[in-house]
Amino acid sequence: MSTSRRLGWFTQEYGYSVTNVVDVALQEFFARNGVPDVDSNGEVAE
Repeated sequence: MSTSRRLGWFTQEYGYSVTNVVDVALQEFFARNGVPDVDSNGEVAE
């Protein structure tokens, strides 16, 4: 519940959509954990 409220506050305060915030958070999470990017064919490049 606290994460949801914090997300709601952030999106209202800064004008971001939830989708944008989640996308940035996931990109950061993947980068920190060594998840490879997707290639031009939509496949995970290993």
